[in-house]
Amino acid sequence: MSKAKTRLVVAAIDFGSHGSGYAFSFRHQFDANPIDVSSPMWSPESGGDSVYKTPSAMLLDSNKNLVAFGHDAEDRYSVICEENEQNAWYYLKGFKMKLYRAVLEEKDIRKDFEMTDINGKAISAKLVIKLAIQYLRKHLLDQFEERNIGVKANDIEWVITVPAIWNDACKQFMRDAAEEVRTKCVLVIRI
Repeated sequence: MSKAKTRLVVAAIDFGSHGSGYAFSFRHQFDANPIDVSSPMWSPESGGDSVYKTPSAMLLDSNKNLVAFGHDAEDRYSVICEENEQNAWYYLKGFKMKLYRAVLEEKDIRKDFEMTDINGKAISAKLVIKLAIQYLRKHLLDQFEERNIGVKANDIEWVITVPAIWNDACKQFMRDAAEEVRTKCVLVIRI
């Protein structure tokens, strides 16, 4: 039996143009009911409705360490702008489409390329994708730990969705970024 068939959980990460998130299913639940899938609810600290995805937004410090993701990144960056300190930070929104735009602009993305944050500062695209995968992966593992479920990273079969319009270079770029996070994954084409 393949490892994928014996994993306790299948988790899918989806980076959308505007929102990102993940969903998961325990193998025994899926076998009993394939549509029995769980996903966290994300809500901004500033108030508002909870949704199944958090904004595709990332806040990095000047050393390019991830400080916040999603609603938290938006809220923190808003405060940073009010204090006129945005030049000391990297703020990225809609980072997935920057990868696709790079292909349209005929950039060689096989290894890495630079994308820019909203203020025009350059940053490694692979680093951005790696940090996003790390964040969502850790978020799921933390949820399991908080609930004392006993699922570890190697108990999970990871899936990353990619748009059908992406070419092989984009897909390989995502796979390579995931593997650098030590997250072996299957890419699933979204239509």
